Amino acid sequence: MCARRPGSGDTKGETPDPRCSCGDWFAVEFRERLEMHGMVVTGSIPVMACMTCKNTVVPDSVARPVSDAVQAARAAGQKTCEFAPREQRFGLCAAAGFKYCSADCEVTAGLSHREGEAEGHRVPVFFDWDVLLWYRRRGEYSVDMRGIHGQIAFPGGASLDYGVNRHGRVFCWLGDLDRIPQGEQERMKAHNVESDHDVVSGLYKGLLGLNPEGSAEERLKISLYELAEVSRAHAGFAIHGLGHADRRLAERLERPGAWRRDITQALVNLVMLCIETIDTGRIKGSMPGPNGETRGSLNTLTSWIKIKLSADVASLMVPFFVLNDWRNYRVHRDGDGKLLERLRKGRACLGMGEEDDDDEKMYDLLLESLARSCRNLSSDIVEKRHVFKQEQDLYGGNPAAGTTA
Repeated sequence: MCARRPGSGDTKGETPDPRCSCGDWFAVEFRERLEMHGMVVTGSIPVMACMTCKNTVVPDSVARPVSDAVQAARAAGQKTCEFAPREQRFGLCAAAGFKYCSADCEVTAGLSHREGEAEGHRVPVFFDWDVLLWYRRRGEYSVDMRGIHGQIAFPGGASLDYGVNRHGRVFCWLGDLDRIPQGEQERMKAHNVESDHDVVSGLYKGLLGLNPEGSAEERLKISLYELAEVSRAHAGFAIHGLGHADRRLAERLERPGAWRRDITQALVNLVMLCIETIDTGRIKGSMPGPNGETRGSLNTLTSWIKIKLSADVASLMVPFFVLNDWRNYRVHRDGDGKLLERLRKGRACLGMGEEDDDDEKMYDLLLESLARSCRNLSSDIVEKRHVFKQEQDLYGGNPAAGTTA
């Protein structure tokens, strides 16, 4: 497959691979202008775009109708052609009326109609994180979260597979939604959001015959995304302020290739993502008096958890401190006595022997612990959601005004 940049010559149709030549995955984007078949085409043209190198591919499903429109415009003596894809509505989940974009199914590699499936079965329907939180809070349901995909089990035996994409959005296939009870469709409709156009997740990879579980790095990334969404929704701000650059860093996280050579950079990247993105300003602003003067992002978050959540601070925060200590040991003074002692204690906290210097083992345990801490912190915030709501209602978005140390 050859991915091309928009406007770089005569862009023709292709049957795209789900991954770009740079190794990243494609997502659907809409272009306002492309040059195709010797004519400038304007409007809203769906393409497969790489989030990393910005290369694009116009798939055959788009190139064919664009070619017809260009020929018609040329026959009419026009110098440019305007094109807009036909948005389709399918018979699936007709009563619920979910929001979705049919172009996602038509353009994304691997989502085209398959024999035996209803039209529109693989259209992705997107939801905010609260849809999972709603079901997790109720004992009659179960939510099996497996990192970058999972399953909701309903009373009566029905179930629904879901994926979590690179932006932290939850989505399901329209055809799968059609199989759950009508009442559950209506509940999920309350959390339905506009299409995110990105389906890269365990659900999508499983459809392509790849490992749906995802890597440890992917599972940590999704747990961070969940924490950011949950804290934004209920605490009034995202604990981790994951900007565009931070999310790109999250997508580039990868397991060290050579442990002695690559572990230091891997730890630096993890600290940048898991610790340096902590929004200390917003956290301090939500705490009163001297608590708001705490120094350091980890100490600040620790104080906030004690005051706002009354949760088990040690189990939640230890993995973050272990990560920070390990990074410091590797970066600043490799071999320093005090840093080595802290590293040994960190190994013990992860269930290792203090003298066990197996970096690969420690890395795996640490990522698992970080992801678990993020998930547990999300759950604790959800448990206190009514308290956060009362504070926001009483103090106009300044919960520190009504909190005592």
